[in-house]
Amino acid sequence: MGSTMKTWFGILAISLVAAGPAVAHPALVKATPAAKSAVASPAVISVQFNEGLEAKFSSFDVIAADGRKIATAPVTLDSSKKTLSAAPASPLAAGSYKVAWRVVASDGHKVEGAYDFTVK
Repeated sequence: MGSTMKTWFGILAISLVAAGPAVAHPALVKATPAAKSAVASPAVISVQFNEGLEAKFSSFDVIAADGRKIATAPVTLDSSKKTLSAAPASPLAAGSYKVAWRVVASDGHKVEGAYDFTVK
């Protein structure tokens, strides 16, 4: 391989590595209750991400198996700007629930997702 080709590949490799963090998206790293868990009615529901979030554009809903949105206190963002939390307005009845979240990272990346848990 010629010197020019090696230089080109070196520049390409550096460019790809340098671009990595710039294209990262917020990822869910912890949820309470945990995904697929069976728990007593939780006092607080929280979702934690791997990077800082924009409070104004980040939230979640708790949805019952019948599609009904469960009332919660306002969703808040902690001081690390990585964890959203809210308390259900009343204890959750036994059954399946989905936490549907949508977040915007500090760098503007938008991501959404959901997970399920069960109240015993």
